[in-house]
Amino acid sequence: MPMTHAEVLVRLIVPDPWSFTVYDTLQRKFHIGEILSVERFKCWQILFNAQEEATISMVKRILSTTTLLANPNRDMWCMRINRKGWIGGPLWNLNHSNDYYLIRVTDIEDITGEGILRILKNRLGLDAARKVTYSTMWLLGISTREPHSRRLAERIAVARKRRVGLFANPHFQVAEVIKASSYFGGDGD
Repeated sequence: MPMTHAEVLVRLIVPDPWSFTVYDTLQRKFHIGEILSVERFKCWQILFNAQEEATISMVKRILSTTTLLANPNRDMWCMRINRKGWIGGPLWNLNHSNDYYLIRVTDIEDITGEGILRILKNRLGLDAARKVTYSTMWLLGISTREPHSRRLAERIAVARKRRVGLFANPHFQVAEVIKASSYFGGDGD
């Protein structure tokens, strides 16, 4: 049986106070005027021992019958299987005059992902689920272009000292900086 990778992005339907607070902190406290926008997503990566079609069905079942990954009263979601096109998206809108970077922050000991995996297997009977990883994804709109925009995203990705870094604590988290256009593909660009 092939292993299939499902990725689910979740975003609040209403304005996100965390995103506003991060934007305000970058603007006022860090004085980084190049940051034009900040959006936050929950990112669930689930590895299934199943075919792609079965994986899509399982993820849709999880999303339609539980609030484990997304709450339909407050969240919207999209997914992709094996890094192919997005289903149910896009949740983002990229302005072509700016550069966009994603900062994916994942706890080194992913207790949230492990807990969701146990629920999928033990309560929902999804024995095909093999691994769940939970991350917070931050989408930054940056007014400058490469290479400055990437360096700026990398500089603020990990909190190393005061006024340098914001998103990940290096003692228990890992941060990955990703060019948004490569992550999202042609969708939303």
